[in-house]
Amino acid sequence: SRRHSAIPPYRASYGDGWFPRGRGMDGKQLEDGIKKVNGAWKAKGRKGRPTISVFGSPADKAKIKEFFSAGADRVIVGFRKADPLLAKDVDGRSVECLLY
Repeated sequence: SRRHSAIPPYRASYGDGWFPRGRGMDGKQLEDGIKKVNGAWKAKGRKGRPTISVFGSPADKAKIKEFFSAGADRVIVGFRKADPLLAKDVDGRSVECLLY
């Protein structure tokens, strides 16, 4: 869907990564978006890779694992919704909690 589409190619010239909203997104959509972002990044001659930070993720361990498996570097969950234990670790990966 357009809501979860990756960044326009021209933004790959100056951006540092992609910050998609996790609510309503699944791992396949994230994976597809990451491929588009990486393609735009390489097309602009950028070295390395962009950082992928999913924000607004449901506070659900299975969904967070799905995002990490799809290629997310960081998953951000709203603090009011997050279980304090969830905030510390999901399979050895840090989950960040923000108050929003």
